[in-house]
Amino acid sequence: MSERGGRYAYFEKSSPRGDIHVITNEIDLDNPNLFTFFRYSLTWLDYYITQGYYGYSLILEQDFHWTYGFGNSAFLQRQLNLITGIDVGEFSYQRRYDNVWGEFAQWHSFYGQFANDFGPWGLILLMFIIGFLFSGVWLSILLQNSFFGAALMPIYIIMFIFFPANNQVFGYIDTLSYFIFISIFWFFEDKKIIQ
Repeated sequence: MSERGGRYAYFEKSSPRGDIHVITNEIDLDNPNLFTFFRYSLTWLDYYITQGYYGYSLILEQDFHWTYGFGNSAFLQRQLNLITGIDVGEFSYQRRYDNVWGEFAQWHSFYGQFANDFGPWGLILLMFIIGFLFSGVWLSILLQNSFFGAALMPIYIIMFIFFPANNQVFGYIDTLSYFIFISIFWFFEDKKIIQ
C-alpha cells in the first residue's frame, strides 16, 4: 500500500477544495513495525470506504437534473449514447463536479449514482423498495426453499457491500443482466404460467 498510495497527504490532495484533512501524524514508512502497519492500513481502509460518501456529500450542494433512469450506471449511459446519440452523463452529478471529485478517478457511492435518477430525496423510497425486495427474497429462501431466491442472495450481498464504494451490481452488463433475469425467474418461480 505504501508503494501505491504513499503518505496521508494524498488524501488531502484528492479534493482541490482543501476540505479533506487528516488528523494524524504521518507514519514513518522507513522504520515500519506491526503497530505502524495496522495504523497505516486502517487509515487507508477508512479513506477507501468513505470517499464515496464524500462524493455523495458534494451532490447535496447541486440541483437535481433527471437522467431518465440511465444516470445510475456508466454502462447504461454508454449504451444509450451508442444507440441514440444522447449523452445523459452530462446531467449526472458526477460529471458536473468532475473538477472537484473525479468522475472516474474517485469512488462515487451507490447513493450518489442513483441520485442521478431519483434525486437525493427519492433515494429514501428506492432504499425501501430494495429492502422490501430483499426481504421477499430472504423469506422465499427460508419458507419456500426458493432456488432463484438463493441465486439472488449473493448479488444482494455484493450490492450491500459496495454501497459506499460504487454501483457494483447495476454498473456492469454481467451483474445487471444477472440481477434482472434471476429476479424475473424468482418472481415467477411459484406461479403457473400455463394452465
